Amino acid sequence: MSIQDFIDFWDLVANYFANLELSEIAIGILVTLGICLSIQLFFYLYYYASVARNGKALKDGDVKHVIKRPPVSIIVVSRYDSENLAKCLPSILEQSYPNYEVVVVNDGTTNDTTILLDNLKKKYSNLRTTYLPEDAKYMSRKKMCMTVGIKAAFYDYLVFTDSDCVADTRDWLTEIMRNFNEETDLVLGFNHNKATDSCDSLWQKFINFDNVFSSIKYMSYAMRGLAYSGTIKNMAYRKEKFFENRGFASNLNVEGGEDDIFITEISNGTNIAVETSPNASTSINKEVTVKSFIEKKETDLENSEYYPNNVKFRINTEVTTRYLFYLIFIFGIIYGIVSEEYFVTSVCGIMGLIRYGVQCYTFIKGAHALGMKGSAFLFIPFELIIPLTTMYVSTVGQIGKRKLELWKV
Repeated sequence: MSIQDFIDFWDLVANYFANLELSEIAIGILVTLGICLSIQLFFYLYYYASVARNGKALKDGDVKHVIKRPPVSIIVVSRYDSENLAKCLPSILEQSYPNYEVVVVNDGTTNDTTILLDNLKKKYSNLRTTYLPEDAKYMSRKKMCMTVGIKAAFYDYLVFTDSDCVADTRDWLTEIMRNFNEETDLVLGFNHNKATDSCDSLWQKFINFDNVFSSIKYMSYAMRGLAYSGTIKNMAYRKEKFFENRGFASNLNVEGGEDDIFITEISNGTNIAVETSPNASTSINKEVTVKSFIEKKETDLENSEYYPNNVKFRINTEVTTRYLFYLIFIFGIIYGIVSEEYFVTSVCGIMGLIRYGVQCYTFIKGAHALGMKGSAFLFIPFELIIPLTTMYVSTVGQIGKRKLELWKV
């Protein structure tokens, strides 16, 4: 293409826009869609892309970690779960970390669990056990068990996981602990479900997407100083922060909250670190049913009432503009075709492609940073379904709802 051809092309473009006449409805569609797109791109590029950027920085060796290896107490709470405990404990008792103990809190002692723990203690000198009697009466047995474990722990750094989890590598503890420096009080890790990682069915794909996308969001917010969530299946904090916060005193009447609510209470925006390395993840291997999925959403919804207002505002803004974008996008495409204002249809299509490209890139790169698969094909329907499940839980799901047990499984 010659310089003259280039000039002629842009003259045609300029003349086209100069003679372009749009109706007020068309202008309203494009302006509103543009605003929604700008807000969505802000959330994806500023917040959600943080996990992908951190993963790249780790790969390139640009993240500085501490070399110190302070002694650590790993706390595991188990309730009638000897089968899973037999898989969990060897994976965390055989870590490469030099100095640590494992404290198992047995909630409701059974013969199988007692025999298992006694046999393991003969093999592993760093395994210690305690228990909560079955007839003990507490508002939340899970939180009470954690409190018992924390008080029994010898060391000042506490790492948590559950009895149905296994550490994915022998370097799990090392890579979680490398994030603690003088300013860090809390470290968030990633947990995934091996039963859904294979994504053999549409349901497994959805559950896997929900977990990965939710993890990317809470990790990204934490990296930006707005921690609001995490998982007790893979997190760590200093013991002193637990006692400074008076433990779980503020939310004993809430199911769960030993992760989400506690995180919001001790985080100050600068004292939290996130570990995205696949070597630092834990995993479960459990079939997820519709019932268990809904129950988890009920717990998440209850805990969300305790989120800081600035986090609630951001989450609600992102979800609202997400749905508004899709509604206006569809309306704009149809309006442009019906009214023969094809410019509107074209611009709506371009905006849709921009958003889809950015969100897929962010999600796939973030998933890969966590060692997971990311699918672009089902992203749009899945991201629309998740808020609808929350809406269902908060409305229809509340009708005739029985009171949930305070033990979080």
